[in-house]
Amino acid sequence: MLPGCLSGRFFVSRFARTGRRFGVLIKAAVVVAALGGALLLMSCASRSVLWEPEGEPYVRGPIESLTHRATASGLLVRAGPGSREPCGILATVDAGTRYLERTRSGGLRRAALADLSEGDTVEVYVSGPVMESCPVQGYAATVIRRAGGAP
Repeated sequence: MLPGCLSGRFFVSRFARTGRRFGVLIKAAVVVAALGGALLLMSCASRSVLWEPEGEPYVRGPIESLTHRATASGLLVRAGPGSREPCGILATVDAGTRYLERTRSGGLRRAALADLSEGDTVEVYVSGPVMESCPVQGYAATVIRRAGGAP
């Protein structure tokens, strides 16, 4: 006769108990995966939300000239009402610059460098150092084009 630990009855009952545990573990893993997927979707959705940069724009005014180069472009913006800089700005813009448009209702939507043209009123948000000249020179992290009549 075999000892109890080697009998078939022991293996069957042991498997039945671990099988139930395994089922519970599978259900818990499915719940954790579903929660992880929901969190991932929420984080991706929050990235698509358009947000306005903090603070006031460095310069707010009309674009006087727009030049394009191979690696970057330049915006010469004349200072208008609400500008911190009275001389305007010669801003460097590139693929890393965010382009937005302020709608008439005050909301924001995506824009592109190609949407900008001379005479458009823009808000320029600067990041990094600014060369103190007249006009000042710096990198535009965000450019917001103001649609006609936008607040």
